Amino acid sequence: MLEAEPFGGGRGNGFADCLDELDVTSYEWWTTFSGVNKNNPVTSDELIQESLVLAMKLYWNGYSLDALSDGTYNGSPFTVEDIDVLSSTYNEPKSRVCGTAFENLSDPDPDGSANLSLRFFKPKRMMYDGNFVGYGYSEFQRLASSDTRTSTNGTRVYLLGSVETEDVPGSNEEIDYAYVELNGISFVCKARAFTQLASASRVADASNMTATVSYSGIYTVDLESTITPDSLNFYTYPA
Repeated sequence: MLEAEPFGGGRGNGFADCLDELDVTSYEWWTTFSGVNKNNPVTSDELIQESLVLAMKLYWNGYSLDALSDGTYNGSPFTVEDIDVLSSTYNEPKSRVCGTAFENLSDPDPDGSANLSLRFFKPKRMMYDGNFVGYGYSEFQRLASSDTRTSTNGTRVYLLGSVETEDVPGSNEEIDYAYVELNGISFVCKARAFTQLASASRVADASNMTATVSYSGIYTVDLESTITPDSLNFYTYPA
């Protein structure tokens, strides 16, 4: 584990400013970091406090994730594996008072690309039926994404906190949603696998945070996007 320089400050909530509210009452998927979700919306002071502790851990101390975005098109490979924010302007926890630590990795190829993204956002205060239930991410706050694509095929896996409306799969497309845990922190996973080839193999498995597309015919294509469970790494501080 990396060690960070200790620092102080804050607004009494663990963050440098007040956090925005997000009303998830009508959302189809949502979860706080401590696992209070649409299927089990009953919270408690203890679960709210746990979600705050996890929110602070993510925002201030998260720095890397094990993930894979891997593809080949007619033997031409494009791959990125594992990602961290160590080159971000806001890498060090003390610098995140002024911004979000993030990184994007990409391996472009004339026939396709592999991409990873990692961002440690400030969370939202989640409201359900008029009650504050804890802290989590909005639909547009993606902790991580793994994305592999060609011109007509693609696999994507997202980790986020809420989904207002499920996407409707098109032809030759699979979309899957699930509640998942990463290092004991709860998220919504969205997995998508799509292709224009009806005979291609497509698997979107949100529970296992993976999506694949495979085809062998007029050309060959193999795509995989995946995020590894228990793969987040966090800064520690000197004793």
